[in-house]
Amino acid sequence: MTLVALAISLFVVAMGALGVVSPPRLIAFVRRFQTPGGLYTAAALRLVLGAALYLAAPDSRAPDFLHVLGVVIFVAGVITPLFGLDRFRRLLAWWESRGVIFIRAWALVALLFGLGLTYLLVANDSARDDLEVSMAAAGYREPANTFLLWEGVSHYQPEAAWARPCAGTPGPRPAAGCSSPTSTGTC
Repeated sequence: MTLVALAISLFVVAMGALGVVSPPRLIAFVRRFQTPGGLYTAAALRLVLGAALYLAAPDSRAPDFLHVLGVVIFVAGVITPLFGLDRFRRLLAWWESRGVIFIRAWALVALLFGLGLTYLLVANDSARDDLEVSMAAAGYREPANTFLLWEGVSHYQPEAAWARPCAGTPGPRPAAGCSSPTSTGTC
């Protein structure tokens, strides 16, 4: 379910980016939903996203938040067909009449919301994940000679976390360096 939630989150990102870059194209896209079938499609997307967020929540960076958000979006999907096509058309006309800056602002909100969901769904929590298990799952084998280029990652890890998987290996030990040390000589 995480992949489904990610796909829909990236769709939200794409629609937000479209609205920021070209509000008339976003409006043209949204107008396609001004049919009974379009309204049910929007409801189905909300139902699927809500269920996917709820089911993907345990493996995310913020399980409680995504559980609640999943329920809220699912309920919104159930309510969407009850909203009615006439109300949807009036809401879209009102939204469109507010001007390009208003539409871009709301599109930016959608873009940031989609990016936030994507961030929360792509769990890579170094405090929670065991680095040895993650490296083994990615194909790292201790007895093999391995060169691991880990730019921009190791400075987020405590030294013990990234040095431990290599502790039992023959040969050179991991080395760390930085390109811009502080005045105290630390990175």
